[in-house]
Amino acid sequence: MRDSSLRLLIILTLGLTLCLPGWAGAAFISNTSSFGSGPDTVIKGFEGITPGSANTLVTTYGNWALLGPTSTYIFASGITLAAPQPPQDDSNNNIGPYVNDSKAANASQPDWLMGNGYSAAPFGTAYLGIWRTGTAFHLTFTFIKDVYRAGAYFTGLPEATTGSYYYVRALDAAGHVLEEDAIRTVNVSAWGRQLRGHRSFPSGFRQLDFYFAGGMSPGQINIDNLTVEYDPPPSSVPLPASVLLLGSGLVGLGLLGFRRRH
Repeated sequence: MRDSSLRLLIILTLGLTLCLPGWAGAAFISNTSSFGSGPDTVIKGFEGITPGSANTLVTTYGNWALLGPTSTYIFASGITLAAPQPPQDDSNNNIGPYVNDSKAANASQPDWLMGNGYSAAPFGTAYLGIWRTGTAFHLTFTFIKDVYRAGAYFTGLPEATTGSYYYVRALDAAGHVLEEDAIRTVNVSAWGRQLRGHRSFPSGFRQLDFYFAGGMSPGQINIDNLTVEYDPPPSSVPLPASVLLLGSGLVGLGLLGFRRRH
């Protein structure tokens, strides 16, 4: 009897050691039904940011507001956008992050968005973008506290033929990647239907990162309506698969012990 109890204790300890690290995780989401509609859900459009306003620069084209030329850009909601990655300039090879608003006072030049002009923004009149030729780059948002769901409507230039892709990643406060999923661009006409992001459980994550892996062809990330939920309804927080596996194992061990005793 003592040997059986010791064996059971060892099995349970091993199971906890293997499964509990999987308790902190994230999952890919791709539609707005994943989000709640309460006061803890924030939708960030990019209207109202004008070239030459606080912590912005104006490109030589005159109609784009380059955000955070030397430091993080803080939106009114408290969400921050990382300092330029890569550093900003006005050349054709490196622009952004920038806000393009069709209602800006000096909106006179078309944007490089798959040949579409200012009508490309799927919601409102403005969107956030970044452009880079060849080199990998990020568009990274940091939140004021842990979030449970975050995503944005995404498109950009088609993926490089050299095998480079775009990714959306959820990161914790220390910058560790909790989840990473490859995403593909869509035609601008479908942009407003392609939400890409993550949910996290049981605790939240702190950063949402859109990433282009680089390649010979240019990359361009364009997003609109960044949507963030800080506190999910309790019933919507799923259990990680590892916890379910551990529970199944415990039930199985209990049944095995019952069978042996009888």
